[in-house]
Order: sequence, then structure tokens, then C-alpha cells
Amino acid sequence: MSTEFLLLAVMASITVSAMITTLNTRGKWRFTISAMLSACLFCGTMWLFMLQYSSVDKDDAPGENRRLNLKDMLPSKQDKARQLSALLEEADDFASELERAQLYNPSYTREQLVARANAVEEKFETLLNEVNDFKPLIEKHPGAAKLVDDATEELKGTCHLFKAYYYAENTDGELATARLMRQKAHNAREMFLKAIKTVNANEKKH
Repeated sequence: MSTEFLLLAVMASITVSAMITTLNTRGKWRFTISAMLSACLFCGTMWLFMLQYSSVDKDDAPGENRRLNLKDMLPSKQDKARQLSALLEEADDFASELERAQLYNPSYTREQLVARANAVEEKFETLLNEVNDFKPLIEKHPGAAKLVDDATEELKGTCHLFKAYYYAENTDGELATARLMRQKAHNAREMFLKAIKTVNANEKKH
């Protein structure tokens, strides 16, 4: 038993004893003084009981608050949909950058351009991992899942051609690679935009 409960038990015993003593007291003044002391002890005991009860409630409160806060921290369905739309918009922006990219830059060495192409592939892999994390949510949107899959494949091909440009054997090869790369980037953009519209339209229905 804790110290607080022992103190409450002692105070309750003293209060009961004081009340019994008051009932057995002889004389007007003695009875009055005993009654006042008993009343003070009773009020003090009740105050301690209330204080202890309040402290127990406060001890329980943090656990409840943690549960409430955790619930607030969990993303809602609308938040997840907004995050998905933002991710698809990021993928669309990436495809747009590749479609408008200047592949040849005389101020860069070939090694620098190849390193740039490697960075593009790394960025695609990061984006692909994020898209895969949202796969369960994407599949809940009819029509969007296939669009995202096809757009991702087109974007993958775009990144591959971006790097292949620097390994072309001649100018004709470079031009053909660049043209195909931009076409794939354009296709990816169109499909990502359609997927975004599909996701947003489905969310408005719910």
C-alpha cells in the first residue's frame, strides 16, 4: 500500500475518533470546540481524498492523451490521397524536366554529362520506391493503377535513353536517341496527368 493511502486511512481513523469523542463530550463549550475540530478534520480528510482521486486521474490522462494524439497523427484517407497526388505531380515534373532537357552542353565534359545521366537514373529509382510504397492506395483507384504502371515504364525508358545518348556512335544515333527519349518523357507526362485526374475525381466522389 502506498504512503498516500496510508495517510488517508490514518486521517479517516482520526476523523471518526474525533466525531465519536464529540458525541460523548459533556458541556456546551467542550462540545462546541470538539465539533469544530471534528468538522475541520472531516473537511481535511475529504480534501485529501479529492486530491488523491485527482492525481490518479492525471496519471491516467497521459495515456489517454497519447492515444488521442496518435490517432491525430495517423494520416486520414484524404491526407493519403493528397500525398499520392503530390507524388504523381512530382513524377510528372520529373518527366517534364527530361522532356525539355538539353542533352548536349559544350561547357561540360563527357564525364560530367555521364555523371548527370547517372544522377537522373538514381532520382528515378528513388521516385520508383516512393511510388511502390503507395501501390496499395493506387490500386484502390480504378484506372489509375495501370496509368501509373505504364507511365513509370515510360519514365524508366526515358532515363535509360538519357544515358544511352552519351554512348551513341554518331550524330544520327544521338538525334534518334534524343527524339525517342523526349517522346517517352511526353508519354509518361500524359499518363501521370491522367492518373492524377483519376485520383482526384475518385476522391470527390467519396
